[in-house]
Amino acid sequence: MSDESAYALLSADVTIHHQDRLALCFFSRYDSPMLRQVLAHPDDALKDPDCEVLKSDRTTTVGVISFDGRRFVFKRYNTKNTWHALRRALRRARAENCWNFAPRLTALGIATAPVVGWVQERIAGLKSRSWILCEHVAGPTCASVLSDDSEPAVCDEILEGITGILLQLRQNRLSHGDLKATNILLVHNRPVIVDLDAVQTHISAAACERAFKRDCSRWLKNWREQPEVKARAIKQLRKAGLVNGD
Repeated sequence: MSDESAYALLSADVTIHHQDRLALCFFSRYDSPMLRQVLAHPDDALKDPDCEVLKSDRTTTVGVISFDGRRFVFKRYNTKNTWHALRRALRRARAENCWNFAPRLTALGIATAPVVGWVQERIAGLKSRSWILCEHVAGPTCASVLSDDSEPAVCDEILEGITGILLQLRQNRLSHGDLKATNILLVHNRPVIVDLDAVQTHISAAACERAFKRDCSRWLKNWREQPEVKARAIKQLRKAGLVNGD
C-alpha cells in the first residue's frame, strides 16, 4: 500500500466492497443503499436522465448526480483505445490519485472537493476504467470570475489565495499538475482546487522545483489574454517569494 493510500485510510473509516469486476471504496460516513447502488453501477448513474453531464469525451465523462438529498460530482476516466488501456493498467488509477490526495490537501488547509468514494474496474485482472465521486462544490470557476474588468481588490484577494495554495504545495513537495483556471472554483472568493488527477509527491527538492515551475507556468498561461490579471498574479507570486520575475 502506498503512503498516500495509508493516509487516506487513516483519515476516516473506509468501506471496501468487491462486486463482479468492480472494487468499491468509500468513506463509511456516506454509506447508504443509494451510494452503494451508484458505485456498484457507475455507468448507469452517468446515463441516468437526471444526471447533469458537464463533460463527455474520449478521456473523461463528468456528471452531477443527486441522491440522499445531496449533490455529487461523478467522474469516469475512460480508456481511449487498447494501447491506452494497457498503459493505464500498469499505473495508479487517476481516480485513486484523487482519493489519496484530497484528504491530504484538506489536512494541509488546502480546500478541495471532499471525496466520497471511488471505483476500480478490472478486466482479466488488469486495471481498466475508474470512477471518483466527490461532493458537489457550488461556485463559479476562477476562469469565469477573473478578468481585466474585475474589481482590483477582489482580483487581488482571489490571486492571493491561489498564491497561498501554490506556496503550501511547494513547501510540502507537492504539485497539482493541471492548474487550469477551470480547475479552481471560488466559494466566497476563496479558491477550491479540484481535479486532483495529476497531483504528485516529489521525493527530491529538484524534482519538486521543476514541477512547481510547471504549475506556475500553467497558472499564468490562463491569463494570456488578460494582461492585467497576469500582471497582478505575477505580483502576488513575487510578493510570496515564489518567482523573481515573469
